[in-house]
Amino acid sequence: MTFSDVTALVVLALSGLVFYLLASRARGERLTVLGYTHAYRTIDRRKFGASLVAASTSLATVLLFFLSTASYYGLVLLWCGFTYFFGQMIFLKYVTGKPFLRRDIRTISDLWYDTIKSRLNARLITAITLSSFLIILFVELYIGSIIVSVFLRPFMPTYAGVVGFGLVSVLVIGYVRIGGLRGVMQTDQWQLTMLLASVFALALFAMIADPRPAQSSTLPSLLTVQAGPMEAVLFCVWILILNLTLPFSQLSSWQRVAAAESPAEIWYGFTSNAKYLLFVWIVPALAFVYLATKGYLFDDLTQLFEALKSGGGLADGVLYPIIVVGFGAALFSTADTALMAFSAALADRNTFLGRLEHMSEKRLRRVFTVFAFITLGMLAVVFQIAEANVGAWFLPLIYAIFGQLTVVAPLVLYSLKHIKEVPREISSLGSYLIAAGVLIGWATIIVAVFIDQSQGTHIWSQLAAPASFIISGGFLLLGLAVGK
Repeated sequence: MTFSDVTALVVLALSGLVFYLLASRARGERLTVLGYTHAYRTIDRRKFGASLVAASTSLATVLLFFLSTASYYGLVLLWCGFTYFFGQMIFLKYVTGKPFLRRDIRTISDLWYDTIKSRLNARLITAITLSSFLIILFVELYIGSIIVSVFLRPFMPTYAGVVGFGLVSVLVIGYVRIGGLRGVMQTDQWQLTMLLASVFALALFAMIADPRPAQSSTLPSLLTVQAGPMEAVLFCVWILILNLTLPFSQLSSWQRVAAAESPAEIWYGFTSNAKYLLFVWIVPALAFVYLATKGYLFDDLTQLFEALKSGGGLADGVLYPIIVVGFGAALFSTADTALMAFSAALADRNTFLGRLEHMSEKRLRRVFTVFAFITLGMLAVVFQIAEANVGAWFLPLIYAIFGQLTVVAPLVLYSLKHIKEVPREISSLGSYLIAAGVLIGWATIIVAVFIDQSQGTHIWSQLAAPASFIISGGFLLLGLAVGK
């Protein structure tokens, strides 16, 4: 283990300690379901903005997606950042103009049920939300295990991966259990600082790195793209659909908005952190594409770490530890957000809210803790069984995460447009038709992911997202027409 490894490991450990200390500061009044999942609606603009930026920049679904596809899509990846920014802006502008949404709606399942009184569809939305965030949580913990195993492998080469997975899981459970959503948002401020530092360090490395010998897959210049014109267009369409609908269909977006003190705090938190949001989305894409023009082609995180360490001097001694710690912060900010959204989905009105609301603080905390350990324990078992193949499934899992959320997007968008004081009644046939559309759309996503994984492509997953959106939306309109 080199000096830079020791430095990175020490700072990672200190960062974990900071998570616990910040979460402990958030622990105050008696814990309730509302307090655990929505921070008693006390989140101010500073915490809201920091959480929005930190949680948006997932290590797995953003940074590593850029890392592994930079040589293929080139600067087309910038489209991801710009569309995500405008998607968030549209979403936040809309919800801040409708205060009743914040006051009465905790989850997207509740939003649907307050529009169309169909418990079947509401629970189906919850199930797909749980499935999506379960995959997000697994992918982030998998990447976390890679970071930790870099330091553990010299001592336990056989079990470094699963031990790393377990250590990251216990750390996330620990500080989430202490402070709930309020604790998560406290840690997001620290995680954002580390993330910004790591993105700056990555950009600096891209500028100072010596070019490598040219390879066949190296980008000749910044303005070239390996993907064909139709592939690039399909990618842009897929990203546009995802990033314009994702804020509306992703439960963590609603959870953050519902936890804020007021619409003014939400909007000011967004506008005051807009520059950071663009920075953490645009700069990594530019850096990885520029590195690709220099012959740096990465398939996973360890290859980036090796490139930093082999760079010597500034790259090894300074930039490597900063990037390790900052990327670690990115994974924790997404993992804790996913765990909180998972908890909120289980605590909506159509699942277990009625039971949880009447529990004592001690029992409620125990229930949330046991639930978290069972969930992450099952993920650890999956990881142990499939560790050798998880890397090959990385991009397909990314497509599965966001593809599932496009399935429920038509229901969410319809609810926002038509929600009234009294929910609309619908017949059983109409409800079944809507559910059938959601299930067919979901199955389309899953089948496409398996096809792409077996063929080593990503075309079917990208086509499946708009197709599932259309299928779900079409059955929604048919179900509403029949169910009158």
